[in-house]
Amino acid sequence: GIQAVCPLTCTNCGEDEEEEEEEECQDQSSQCALMAEKIGCSRVSSTCPVSCGVCVPDDESLLEPPSDETMGQCYTPSIANGRVSNSARMSAKEELSFTCNSGYTKSPGTSTCLIQNVFSNDANDARLEPGCVETGSNTVVGNGESYTGSKSETVDGTACLNWNQVVLEGELYAESNPSQYALGNHNMCRNPGGVEPVPFCLSNSDGSAASIHYCFNFPGCEACAGSVGADQLSSCAASKCEYTSNLKKNKVDYYWEHCPTTCCAAAGC
Repeated sequence: GIQAVCPLTCTNCGEDEEEEEEEECQDQSSQCALMAEKIGCSRVSSTCPVSCGVCVPDDESLLEPPSDETMGQCYTPSIANGRVSNSARMSAKEELSFTCNSGYTKSPGTSTCLIQNVFSNDANDARLEPGCVETGSNTVVGNGESYTGSKSETVDGTACLNWNQVVLEGELYAESNPSQYALGNHNMCRNPGGVEPVPFCLSNSDGSAASIHYCFNFPGCEACAGSVGADQLSSCAASKCEYTSNLKKNKVDYYWEHCPTTCCAAAGC
């Protein structure tokens, strides 16, 4: 190289390059550890090379996270079914402000700019993107497949968990396809595809890992439409027709099938 040809002139050749490399090996945000954990290094490695293990600076002081002053601007996101009031570029720590169209409700909590397209929120999980959630009548029709009401607690009064947060944190390890429950950044009861007899949500009310818990004890009266036959069991009782947890779903289904008169009366139909 040129250093071999011009040794006197190039006594410092290469040193500037090494120093430049050392300077570049530094996280650009004080939130890099959180960003690497919650978003993944595949998306933030250029912003967080130290936290993502891309490089190791010789100067140990560069291992310390930078101050909040080094946080950058964010590109203001667009919100489907809503309107953002921030300018095109948001400053660090600026809160995202938006309103939702009629028939939609804002996702819970606040979102604040960290850097580029990364936002923080109350859950400290940048993967929970803000949005507008469809909301409608709180009346359950049939099994509630079309339910878009705002109820967000189980039949025992336990608060529902955020759909996306539960899925992203891997709590549904017992489910073969947990991604089907990533219904949005909210915790309102739903019944996608009508897979359950009533609207439900994810909850850990019993102290264990998050699982399906029902938000309503009974389906809508459409479940009793048409000719309702007589009870076929002597053990029919209204309490046996109530849905609480999907762990007891098959047993309750059995009583709805064999005690239609009692179950429909219990449902107020």
